[in-house]
Amino acid sequence: MICFRCGADNASGARFCLQCNASLPKVQQSNEFVPPPYVDGRFQKVKNEADKVRAGQMSHEDFTHFVDTTIELIMEKEATIRDTEIPSEAVEDFREEMEMGLAGIDLFCRGLAEMRVYVEDEDGQHLDAGLELVRDGNGMLNNAIMINRRNRHKLEEMYIDASTTL
Repeated sequence: MICFRCGADNASGARFCLQCNASLPKVQQSNEFVPPPYVDGRFQKVKNEADKVRAGQMSHEDFTHFVDTTIELIMEKEATIRDTEIPSEAVEDFREEMEMGLAGIDLFCRGLAEMRVYVEDEDGQHLDAGLELVRDGNGMLNNAIMINRRNRHKLEEMYIDASTTL
């Protein structure tokens, strides 16, 4: 799959470019979701709980508690991220990471809120639509992680270069 941003060739089915981390177009190959090679635990936990409530193996109260607790934890992490002080000389390097991460958090929480509506009307479409948003949000969070790793590597190189000149 060719990246529209940088032109790099990526593996078929890849969600993000390995060269520049841009989102790649979604290509429907099957109904089976294949998680990205990064972090999928968050998504899998939400999917498992949605499957349980849909199958009647979890009460609506327990599902509501799970969703509300998860949103609360994510919002606490978002607050921590927003409170992180970034040195002024590094703000531009971290802007893309922050924007991607915060957008991912927003999508993840919107997905959970959509799934919560299932408790009110038991329409499985709310679970499906919510899972799609959670999946996309998780993908954006994974992309932010990759950007973070790239930025940290750049900072480490800058630090090493600066320390060798002293």
